[in-house]
Amino acid sequence: MKFFILKTSEDMAQPRMLNWFEKVGSGPMTSEKFHKLSRITTIDVELWSESIFPDIITHPRFMVANKFTEVLRTYEPGLIFKYIVLFDKQNRRSQMYAMPEIEAITCLSEQSELSLDRSDIKHIVIKEEKVKGRRLFLIGDVKKQYVVVELHLVESLLRREMTGLSIQEVQFCKEGNEVADGLVY
Repeated sequence: MKFFILKTSEDMAQPRMLNWFEKVGSGPMTSEKFHKLSRITTIDVELWSESIFPDIITHPRFMVANKFTEVLRTYEPGLIFKYIVLFDKQNRRSQMYAMPEIEAITCLSEQSELSLDRSDIKHIVIKEEKVKGRRLFLIGDVKKQYVVVELHLVESLLRREMTGLSIQEVQFCKEGNEVADGLVY
C-alpha cells in the first residue's frame, strides 16, 4: 500500500485570491459549510501576466482543473464537487476549478511530528488500518489541508502531465509497529 500527498509544485506561481474569504470563508471546510456554498462561485485573482493557471491549487483549498477532475471521478465516482471560477481581471483570463468534498480521516500515528499549534506536519506517519481501502482522503488530525491519494491514482495523474503537481510519499505503520525509511518493521 502506497500513498502520496498532493501538493502544488513550489516553483509554480499560484493565483493570489482577492475575495476568497468573503465568498468561501476561512477555517476548516466542514461538510455543512461545503454544502452551503453555491454550485459555482467566482473569485477575483491576481496572476502574473506570463503565468499559467496550474492544474492543481492547494491553498486556500484543494481545487483541480478539468482533466484532473476527470481522473478523480474515475477513481472516486461518488465525489461531490463545487466549482470555483478564478477570474484575473487585469489579464482578462479565467479558469474553472472543481473543489471536491473529501472525507477527513483521523489517521496519524504517534510517530508523526506536528508543529506546536497542530497546523502543520513535520514528519508524516499514517496508521495503515485507518486508511485501508481508501483512495483519497484528507488527514484530519491537523488544521492545514493535506490531500492524500493512493498509488494508482497518482500514476494516472502523472501520466497526464498535470501542470503544477508535486507529490510526497507517505510513511505507514501497522498497529504497534515502528516505521523506518518508509518500511514497516
